[in-house]
Amino acid sequence: MNDTTTVTVNILDRAYEVGCRPDEVDELMRAARSLSVRMREIQRAGKVVGLDRIAVMAALNYAHEYLEMKERLARAVADTDGRAGRMAERITAALEDLGS
Repeated sequence: MNDTTTVTVNILDRAYEVGCRPDEVDELMRAARSLSVRMREIQRAGKVVGLDRIAVMAALNYAHEYLEMKERLARAVADTDGRAGRMAERITAALEDLGS
């Protein structure tokens, strides 16, 4: 059984057929629109010429944003873990004080 569907996405006025699971179609369409907008911004800036170069610049921008968000998430998780650990220590100490 094949649970992929073919979706046509438009990026910078070019159509591309992409296979994905039916439950991912909306996300794929959003991603394609986002990429097209980003590429159009790069194209309008006029500093990069050629579809392949525009695509590479857009990919680099997205990769940079992804890495920044990944680092922020890791810091937030570490901070949350630290806070939860300190809270657990305080609760344990409070329970021990109640038991004494």
